[in-house]
Amino acid sequence: KISDCSCLINGVVVPSIESMLSCIDWKDMSNGIASNFHGDLQFDNVLLRPNGDFLLLDWRQDFSGNVSFGDQYYDLAKLYGGTKVSYKLIKQGKFSYSKNALEEITITHDIPDELEKSEKIFLQFLGTKKLNIFKIKTLTSLIYLNMSPMHHEPFDHFIYNFGKLSLYKILLQSG
Repeated sequence: KISDCSCLINGVVVPSIESMLSCIDWKDMSNGIASNFHGDLQFDNVLLRPNGDFLLLDWRQDFSGNVSFGDQYYDLAKLYGGTKVSYKLIKQGKFSYSKNALEEITITHDIPDELEKSEKIFLQFLGTKKLNIFKIKTLTSLIYLNMSPMHHEPFDHFIYNFGKLSLYKILLQSG
């Protein structure tokens, strides 16, 4: 129920989703790295066992119908998304979305210091592995947009506009 148009988000004029999607190299975006997959790799689904091993929870049964493998970039994008939005704090209501009479949108959310540190470490890791950071950030923005209809107000509006603003910023960086 959200109209796709140019709008002002946090003081930034952001074009429509449709116009931004036309700027994406979909051939490159769909050229993933086949790997074992989780499907919903986010911090809420990762536990640290007492022996130091990680335990991954809530695995998806398939990746777009494929049960043999998924796309490593998708899982990395899901994990990166957790460094930009604290789902733990979102569940506590520590975010805001508002639209004024002029249709100007304001979104805010808290990012704990540990997530900011995690983002830096994660980006360094991706660089070390020579993975496409632009692709991961773009996929992350698309994941936010895709998940918005699965949530209730006001989080659906928050995550949609966060994804839209994030996508615009990453596309600006690409030139």
